[in-house]
Parts: sequence; C-alpha cells; structure tokens
Amino acid sequence: MVHLPFLHLHHRLYCSPPLDHLVAEDIATSLHPYIYTDLGTWPCVRLLNATGSIGCQFALTMKFWLHCIATTGTNGILYQLNTQDDIDNFSQNMPTNFNLPPTRSNLQTLESSKRLSGVIAIVNSTSTPGSPSRPSSYSPESKCPNCEFGLYANDADQYTWNPNGNSMIYEPVNIPIFALDPIDTLSAATYKQVMAHIHESLSIYLQDLNYNIEQNYRNYPLRAVDFSLFMWAAVDSATCLRRGWCFPVGGSSIYSSPSPDLTGNDGKPIIIVSATMDSRSVFHDLTLGVENDISGMVAMLAVADALSKSPTPVASFPKHIVYTLFNGEAWGYSGSQRFVNDISSPFECKNITGTNTCPIKGAACTQPCVRDTDFTNINFDNIESVVEFSSVAQSNASAKGFWAHTDDTTTSGSLLQLFISQGNSTNSIQDAASDGVHRKLPPSSAQSFLKKKRSIASIVLSDFQTSLDGYYHSDYDDMLDLATASSAICSLASSAARSIWLSAQGLNNGTVPAQVTADCNLVTSLLDCLTQNYSCSLIQQYYGVNNAARITHYSSVFSFGGVSLLSLFAFNFLGDKNGVRRMNGTSPASCQSITDCQAHEYCIRGTCVSTLTRYHDSYGAGLGYNYGTGLFNVIDESAPTWTESTWNPPTMRVYSVTSTRHQVIELVIGVLWLVSSIIIVLYLKRYLKKTLKIA
Repeated sequence: MVHLPFLHLHHRLYCSPPLDHLVAEDIATSLHPYIYTDLGTWPCVRLLNATGSIGCQFALTMKFWLHCIATTGTNGILYQLNTQDDIDNFSQNMPTNFNLPPTRSNLQTLESSKRLSGVIAIVNSTSTPGSPSRPSSYSPESKCPNCEFGLYANDADQYTWNPNGNSMIYEPVNIPIFALDPIDTLSAATYKQVMAHIHESLSIYLQDLNYNIEQNYRNYPLRAVDFSLFMWAAVDSATCLRRGWCFPVGGSSIYSSPSPDLTGNDGKPIIIVSATMDSRSVFHDLTLGVENDISGMVAMLAVADALSKSPTPVASFPKHIVYTLFNGEAWGYSGSQRFVNDISSPFECKNITGTNTCPIKGAACTQPCVRDTDFTNINFDNIESVVEFSSVAQSNASAKGFWAHTDDTTTSGSLLQLFISQGNSTNSIQDAASDGVHRKLPPSSAQSFLKKKRSIASIVLSDFQTSLDGYYHSDYDDMLDLATASSAICSLASSAARSIWLSAQGLNNGTVPAQVTADCNLVTSLLDCLTQNYSCSLIQQYYGVNNAARITHYSSVFSFGGVSLLSLFAFNFLGDKNGVRRMNGTSPASCQSITDCQAHEYCIRGTCVSTLTRYHDSYGAGLGYNYGTGLFNVIDESAPTWTESTWNPPTMRVYSVTSTRHQVIELVIGVLWLVSSIIIVLYLKRYLKKTLKIA
C-alpha cells in the first residue's frame, strides 16, 4: 500500500452473520481495539453511466452465509513515495517515497506492479505548516468537460477549455483509494496517525509512516493498513438500476422569481439569472469547488439581494426575472437539462391511485411525481435572455476584471454591450472574444437553454478568458483569498445587478438607483458560510444548525423530496429576498414553523412569507422513473445517466504486521503446541482411566 500526497449520507448495505459465527465475532470484537486503530475515511467511490463505470472499488473476497454475504478487504504495508522515479521503481525495488498528484498513468503503473493493495491520497492542506506545496495546476477532469452533453457536442472543432485536464476522474480503478485532509479535529487525528515527521518544521507528527521509514521498510514489525471498500454496483447504470444497487446522481435545483403572478400566457419576456450549485472531485466528501461553483453562486445571490432593494418593485417591470441555481451540473448538466425539458414540454399529470409509487407526501402530482406544478408557469418560449455566473472569485486570475462569453455575438450583442457599459474601471467587463478568437460558451448551464433554442441571448460571466481555473473539479479547489474574492464578486454583482435592472425594463442605458448595489458584507458572509463555516450567523438567521463547518458541494444521490444543505439555504435565501411577508396589523406575521403559516406560505426568518421559490428535481436527463416497479431506469443512453453505487461502510485501519519468517515461526510453534496438547490430553486420559478405573 502506498500513499499519494496530493457529508452527505450514502446508501449502504448491511448484513448479519448466523448464530454459529457470533462467538468468534464477539472474540474478534473484544480483541479489535488491541490490534487495530480505526481511522476516519473519505473514499473514492464507484459511479456508473450508460457505457460503463468509473471511480474506485476493491473486488473483495466473499464468503456466503445464510441470506448474507460477508466481505473481507485488502491490506498492505504502509509506504511513502516522493518522486516520479520512485513510482517506476515500485514494481522493481523496495519503494521509498512519493509526493505527486495522482494521474491515470501513475495509478496504472502502480497497479501493474501487482504489489499495490491500496492508496491513501494526502490532499495537501496549505493550512498545515511545512506541508508540501501544491502543484500550480491539477485537474482530474477531461480537457473538454461535459462536451458530449453540451451545445457543441456535434462540433468537430470543440474548444479545449481545460488544457490541464488529465481525465483521471473517469478512470475505473480496482483498488481502494482513501483521502486524508486535516480540515477538522477528526481528520487531523487521522492525518497524524498515518503520516510521519516528513520535515522538521512539520508540527503534526505522523506516526505510522514515520515508523516504517525508520525501519527502512525491512525491519519488522511494520505498520500496515487494512482497507474495506466494497461497491455493489457493476457493469453500467442500466444493470445496477435494474438490480437496485445504485441511485441517480442528483439532488434539488432551485428556481425563484420576485414576480408572484408569473404565468405561462402573460406574454412578458423572461430573464434567467443563473449559477451552478454543485462541483465535483475525486473524493466527493471533500468536494468544495470554491472557484468552480461557490463564487458564481455567491455572485448570483448577491445580485438577487441587490435587486430586491430596488425602489421600484422588480415584479412591476415589463420583464420577469427568474433566478436559477442548478444542481447536478457537474454530471452532464443534469439540473439545467431536466429543468429546460420540463418547462419546454407539455405537462400531463396522471394521478393514478392503487399502484402509486410516488414517495412524496402531498405531491401535487403522483405521475409524474412532483412536489408542485408551478414550473409550468414558466413559458420556455418567453425566455429572452440567460445571464450566468461562472468562476468569478479571481483567486487565480492573471489580471483584474471579468470576461463575458457568448455563443453568438449577433444574438447576444446588445446584452453584451449593456454589461460592458455597466462595468467599472477596477473590475471591468470585457468581451471574451476581444482578442479575435470566438471560443463560444465555456461549460455552463446556459448551453442547456441554447441547445433547445439557439436564438436566446446569453452571456456567461467569468474571471477567465481562455481556460478554466487550474484546479477545475479538483480537491485542490478548496481555498481562496477571502478579501480579494469578496471585493471582486461584490464589484461584479453590482455591475450585473445594474445591467439586469435596466434589461428588465427594456433599457440599454439609463440611471440606476443607488440602492441597486451589492452588499459587500453579505458577499463576505456568504463566502465564509459556504466554504468553511456552515454554522455561521447568516445561516442561523434562517434555521438552526450546529457544529457544521465545511460541507460538501457534491450533488449526492437523488431521492424524491430530498434536499441537501446547500439547496435548503438557497431556497430560504431566495425566498426571503423575492417573497412578500404577510402582515399581521403593522407587523409581519410571526411563525416558528411552516405549520404556523397559511397555505402556500413558508416560515422564513421567523415570518410567514409568500414566494414563488421552488425546488426542482435534478438527475440525469437520460434516466426515468418506472412507476410500476418504483425503480429508475435508463431511457436515453445519449443523455446523462450518472448513478452512484451502493456500498458497504468503508473502513481503513492500521495495525502492526510481522515478517513472513516470523509468521512461519509462529505457525510452526502453534502447530507443535497443538500436537503437544493433543498428546498430553490423550496421555492424561489413558493415565486417569487406568489409575482411577474410569470406564
């Protein structure tokens, strides 16, 4: 086993052994703390689509019991590798140390050695004194993320937005890989246990690895690691869904409008203001996506807040504004594609009784199974423009300012010029094609809208012109300069809010009220809450949450009616900004929960609010729900069909192991002891029978 430097609840399967195994299991349980040290784990897991599987698992040895399968893991001695040459030496000589980000070729080389049992990937935390520096860029994504599902899927000359991508995230790996990242007390303790005193300046003493290094990997006993990472799903999404061994990747998107009277036939044009809510990395529980999704999400929320302060109510403008935060975008634009499909197709509700398998209590429709049908009030043909916020934190930007990307300058020209005119001298907004190269749209939800109707004006705002952030869809995308990011996002949100305020009134220029300005303190709070302190005071204003620090931005697995922490906050925030509080005399009607409010009202920040803010299901457009079986299935292999395998509880534990020679000696002594014991028992039985006349 080597280590590479570099919470959402999953569906798990459990089983119990028959009674004749309980005694041995009780003995093993009582001895366990004296043999093993259990470690907190963040595993790389198995995912599937219509064509196969990706991610990690270990093909475990299986013992069949009555109605149950017992699985055993794999184990190996703990090694560290430092250089690229050491990877090549691993298959030939005793390894030394390895300190590089994992790549497809690295893992293939290590696997081919037949000496590799598993990998512990150390995500280099820059907050750890003395830890190795991070690479300047590392992206396990493909060079053209989600291109096969986007607007340009059939283009022969697709632009390479992610030149640093090595596609490792799509590699199927048949060894267990676990991550360590000292981001809290538990993970720091695990980090300390596994690692070693690599540098004298490193204050965290890493016991087990250091012990093996001191022993030169030859002088036993050595420290070893035992892994268990069994994934139940196999083959592809269609197979595992049929067997019930995987679930769709997805969650709940959010849409919200300050126009409570929005209807499909009111004839008013619609401006979509959008951002992505989820990100992706090798280790889902560590997925944060500070640049990739959080910065854009914060910018969009800041715009919603700025427009809510308009002296003239935005709901009275000639155009509707609809805010969207899509979930599952890292997985083939699952959230935006499903939203676009639902609002652009005729909706037919079949409330079938008797065989209803819709799990949503009080569903507005049981077939299809949906919470509500308010999305039918959004007429896709009325969508005039889409404004999307991509990576805008400027953490790794080469220069200040922002870039506006368009699919077609003719269609989006007026919208583009409006945003450019509202930029400021410090953080200007420029045409991304100003260098004479029209790269079209980077990976974005806007592509889902244009894929259905190419004539929609659209711009994607970002802090990059030619390529995505160097840590795109990487576990390294987890930090930012809070002051720099807050200033940049606040500046862009103010410019964008003014532009949207004018556009919603059909104006290309004019004076925007001073109140329509982003709140920089709010931006700072949002960045802090969504990156490192979910228990912050801002979140507490909406609902109580305790001891929640950094939360994952991985989509999770889809379940009808399920809501992630991110979706919950986005719903409450947008409902607060776009809703209308019911007055009880001169004061807002107070509430403790939604049961204190009237029908179609929500309890937000202690008051009853009426708002057109809704959740919307998000999972691959290539998946469908079978109301006869109650299972999902693949209905379109050309669309996103991502699923996540069910799995047994993953474990990683360290223990001491003796040399093979020592184990042979122990075995021989044990056999001799057993034989001697048998001889002594037989002799005593014979002696007692003769002496005591025992029959």
